[in-house]
Amino acid sequence: MTGRIVSWEIFPLSFREFLYGKGIESDGPLSTRQRLTIQTAFEDYWQVGGFPGAIRLHQRQCVEAYQANWNTILASIIGHHNISHPRAVIDLAHWLVDNTGSFYAVSHLTDYLKSLGHRVRKSSVVDWLVAFEDAGRLFSVNIFSSSPTRISVNPRKVYCIDHALAASVSSGILSNRDSLLENLAFTALRRMTPEIFYHKTKTGREVDLAALLPSAPGQE
Repeated sequence: MTGRIVSWEIFPLSFREFLYGKGIESDGPLSTRQRLTIQTAFEDYWQVGGFPGAIRLHQRQCVEAYQANWNTILASIIGHHNISHPRAVIDLAHWLVDNTGSFYAVSHLTDYLKSLGHRVRKSSVVDWLVAFEDAGRLFSVNIFSSSPTRISVNPRKVYCIDHALAASVSSGILSNRDSLLENLAFTALRRMTPEIFYHKTKTGREVDLAALLPSAPGQE
């Protein structure tokens, strides 16, 4: 017999929670001084991210802490899943974080790993992507569609659980502030729902993120 298990998703601090932790008021009408205080706090949040312990660290210490967390999680994934290609998993994870907010296809990822000398199958890459999401570090987003075929033939987008974590472990390729802002928007939506997609209009224009939010009680 097994006991009952209740799982709770715990996310990094939102900006509102970050402000609360610093004792900064953000509700109600704000004075010009309060607005400037919040703007300054956002720059801090942008640098240190939402991991609670990072608030008390200097930027260099914060980067080192995120890198240590990242390496620990990857080691845990490799050990837990008894992965026989640990270097391939590490290289895949770093490619994904370097391309936060960008599109990917499993076949492209497989070819990329093969170009590095890894002998991997597409099925293994799929398993590793699931493991990253189960570990709460990297998430994939499908195109919004009711057609399974359209979903399967279109690329997916990748996001990290925290923008500062992504910036800290990136190889330096990830320097686009817009990509990190998009990642910040993703994590804000992900706190509310796992039903997140991107959308392509008939004219080819892209909506970066579209979410199906849960209805309030009595509004189903």
